[in-house]
Amino acid sequence: MVASDGDGFFADPNQTVGDYLTAWLQAKAMTLKPTTTARYRAYVQADLIPALGHIKLDDLGYAHIAAFVRNQFAHGHGPVTVHRILATLSSALGEAVKHHRLDRNPARP
Repeated sequence: MVASDGDGFFADPNQTVGDYLTAWLQAKAMTLKPTTTARYRAYVQADLIPALGHIKLDDLGYAHIAAFVRNQFAHGHGPVTVHRILATLSSALGEAVKHHRLDRNPARP
């Protein structure tokens, strides 16, 4: 398994999506503009963690994400907002693939 590099990318089978997103956001905050970091943080804390945070990262799949999208629309979020939230999730999960934490990105379009 891949060893931790200090950025939250470690192969803990019990790591939740919430734990991963929190670590990812902390690592990304050092390289992003403050406005981008603030937007990502809002999406992660207000939308992604409440809905998907309890799921183990290794178990996250398309069905979870599709249900999340339906729920977002049902609660009045518009297509642009949902797209931006999903782009944030996809970016985070893309990093997990890049660091060999996941085999694939379930949020990739």
